[in-house]
Amino acid sequence: MFKANNDVLAGITAVTDALAAGMTVSPDCSGLLGEVPAYVWKQERGSGAMADSPIKVNDDACDAWRYANIALSINHESGFVLYYRSEAARLRAATAGA
Repeated sequence: MFKANNDVLAGITAVTDALAAGMTVSPDCSGLLGEVPAYVWKQERGSGAMADSPIKVNDDACDAWRYANIALSINHESGFVLYYRSEAARLRAATAGA
């Protein structure tokens, strides 16, 4: 057992990389899909500049998605990224001949 990596930016990067590699979200994941549009960056008071963390409201499914991606992707070329990259390539090849 090991301590979870709760670094928000690293988790968002892991999710972004997995999506870029071909990861998709099932339409059955209604909780996650309902949260994603509201998962936005905080704005700094006064300046209005974007903060380096998202707004923490109704984000449990997005947080779980981040945690899973960061935990299963030791670095950007392992875990989910490699799996989804290979699956995306396999699906593209399978549908190209259809």
